[in-house]
Amino acid sequence: MRRKYSKHPHKRNALKKAHLHQALRKNHPTLPKRRIIPQELNEYIMITDWLKGLLNLFFPQLCPGCDAPLLYGDPELCTPCLAKIPEDKTPPEGIYAIAAKFWGHVPIEYAGALYDLEKFPAGKKIIHAIKYHNRPTVAHFLGRCYGKKLVAPKEQWNWELILPIPLHKERQAERGYNQSLYCAQGIGEALALPVADNWLLRQKYTTSQTGKSKDERFASVEEVFALHPDAAVEGKNILLVDDVITTGATIIHAARPLLEKKAASISAVALASR
Repeated sequence: MRRKYSKHPHKRNALKKAHLHQALRKNHPTLPKRRIIPQELNEYIMITDWLKGLLNLFFPQLCPGCDAPLLYGDPELCTPCLAKIPEDKTPPEGIYAIAAKFWGHVPIEYAGALYDLEKFPAGKKIIHAIKYHNRPTVAHFLGRCYGKKLVAPKEQWNWELILPIPLHKERQAERGYNQSLYCAQGIGEALALPVADNWLLRQKYTTSQTGKSKDERFASVEEVFALHPDAAVEGKNILLVDDVITTGATIIHAARPLLEKKAASISAVALASR
């Protein structure tokens, strides 16, 4: 939506400068909050970009998939790792293999993942870096990449809302972020869909699912999820987003309170599956 500016030229120019400054602060968070003139703005951006390049030269950020230094200007993964990500799972074998995890438990209309951990060995290392090495922006980047591949399913199932699988507040305090939220936000940006990060609640603290058997995974997330009292899910086509789909237990138990509140349909996607 276009901004409406005052007809008075001085007020109009001042507002435009303020909005420009606000937009630039999103990409340059260290930009001073005071209003500065365009010449100062250009000089500041040039200096900060130069400093970022210098820091990257001596302290390069590493690719979470292979530990290779990322070149300045690279996305969150190096080019070779990006090239190795297999195509998203498509019918019949891929989506059916994921959807089969939910059969007999809850009706999931569409299920998918950006990549299969068996076909993309570096994917496990990437997920580990996202969750345990403070790389949530990788989840956002991959979510945006995956969202571009979900345009057709979005149109078919008429998704209206994205819900990330939540962390318990204690787990989120320990980690500092919810990786599924970052992934959901990336998908939401690509599909132009809203993300409701506080509608689905995790009301019980559970230990990590890693290393647990299928039965243990199902038992550990039983009655864990609930809906916020203000969550208006009735009649909505909802897309659930998690980082990894393994047995499907988390998605199954997260979907149940949504179905109880008469959500029209539920789909589920993740960055990875196994």
